[in-house]
Amino acid sequence: MQGISFYQYKCLIDYLNKLQDQAELLSLSAEHCSIISQYKEKLKEVYREYETTLNKVALIVTQYKEQQMAIRRLIVQHKRNKAKIKKVPAHYDC
Repeated sequence: MQGISFYQYKCLIDYLNKLQDQAELLSLSAEHCSIISQYKEKLKEVYREYETTLNKVALIVTQYKEQQMAIRRLIVQHKRNKAKIKKVPAHYDC
């Protein structure tokens, strides 16, 4: 599974900010400035969605680990009960 590096995300945002500043200084077309803004907003949106998804995955992993521990406790309890049954005589003579 491949993740998105925060460092790379930050570098892209910084680069887009520089492009935007240069576009304003060079008096480039409004369309060009708009395209830069759109890319920046889309990148931010994608990264927010990525963070939300990571949080969901972390929650699911936590729930999985809790279930795993509960099942392990159940198995141990079952083995203990099974061992107790073996110690009791199979039949009583009356």
